[in-house]
Amino acid sequence: MEDFSTHSTFSNGCVLTLGKFESLHLGHRVLIKKTVERAKELGLPAVVLTFNPHPFAVLSDKPYSPLYTQEEVALILSGLGVDYLLLKKFDCQFAQTSAAEFEKFLFDEIKAREIFVGAGYLYGHGRAGTTTALTKAAVERDCFTHVIPHEAAAGEENISTSRIRALLCESFSENSDNLEKANKLLGQPFFIAGKCESGKKLGRTIGFPTINLYPQADKFLPENGVYKTNCIIEGISYPAITNIGTNPTVESSPKRKVETHVLNNPNFGELYGSEIIIELLSFIRSEKKFTNVTEMVQQIKKDIAKRSCL
Repeated sequence: MEDFSTHSTFSNGCVLTLGKFESLHLGHRVLIKKTVERAKELGLPAVVLTFNPHPFAVLSDKPYSPLYTQEEVALILSGLGVDYLLLKKFDCQFAQTSAAEFEKFLFDEIKAREIFVGAGYLYGHGRAGTTTALTKAAVERDCFTHVIPHEAAAGEENISTSRIRALLCESFSENSDNLEKANKLLGQPFFIAGKCESGKKLGRTIGFPTINLYPQADKFLPENGVYKTNCIIEGISYPAITNIGTNPTVESSPKRKVETHVLNNPNFGELYGSEIIIELLSFIRSEKKFTNVTEMVQQIKKDIAKRSCL
């Protein structure tokens, strides 16, 4: 998959789906799947248009943490068969774009021949553009708009990014299945991707070496704690446990990091700089400060044993 920024236009047209696509949940995936399938039928590129930064980050005074970074979104879309990701810069000036101007952008500049949107999709300044208006604009250009009902798209009632975010934001407990519920709505485990970075290497000295990731500052992370995870390295998935937090026992840093111990301790060689994906499967326990390293080691052993039971 390529970034559209390397191309001036799709001269022969494309099949497009568009939206904020923050979580790329089950409903989004149906739109994307239909876009990819139709693009193959027509022999055209399948294109996803979304906005960067997220409109909420521009239009709201409240802080915003994306569930997935731009790089993570690209990873997901690539796996779904999308050919191009178009990131349209969203700022206060673009927010003033009228519905008619946005239609020209879609059909005349990008040259979308067919567009897939969800029912109730609104666009343009004041959200004045509707699916009816988009369908009319398409017909006027000998193009086509496919409007997919939410119920048919999701296959699940009340699916939304806000619901997923709420599940991931709620305090977890050892009996909580919020993460599992969120993963079901996402259509895959919530994940964190990044480059392996050097840490203090304490894990090696206590028999539990870790792979360390430092997500970008605004990346959404769920509650600090230990999680049952999969660690994906070079396309291969390994069972693991992961601690998200500040590691208060040995450093208590204000910067949150993601430390992962791969079970059975395979020898990966030098991983620093390698791209790693950590899939969060279920919650084991909250992060806590231990009185000493020995106590921490005993707890890690319990965490590993519990992982196999989840």
